[in-house]
Amino acid sequence: MQWARSIGADDAIHRGIFRAYFVEDRNIGSVDVLVSLADAAGLDGQDLARSLDDRQYRDEVQHQYQEAREIGVTAVPTFVAEGYALVGAHPYESFHQLMASVGIQRRDAANRP
Repeated sequence: MQWARSIGADDAIHRGIFRAYFVEDRNIGSVDVLVSLADAAGLDGQDLARSLDDRQYRDEVQHQYQEAREIGVTAVPTFVAEGYALVGAHPYESFHQLMASVGIQRRDAANRP
């Protein structure tokens, strides 16, 4: 993701990674899979492979990992709002409770953007 973000393509690759993992049950820890996803998104998969091989974004990723652990991320998915974390799969009502706990009021369907 750091590589994709650096070239302004994080949205395209994010969707591909999400689909590969949650829908297609592909191993997104595999460089070959990531390269194929980059290529499918119209990006330079070989540039991504070089970036991974060189560990170009290692420090940034380590920092993000540490920060995530500090705010309570221990599983996927985790949703964070104002320092509160909702970890794992939860019913829709749990999201309303999370938002209410940080002072965000529930909107009705007529008022949604």
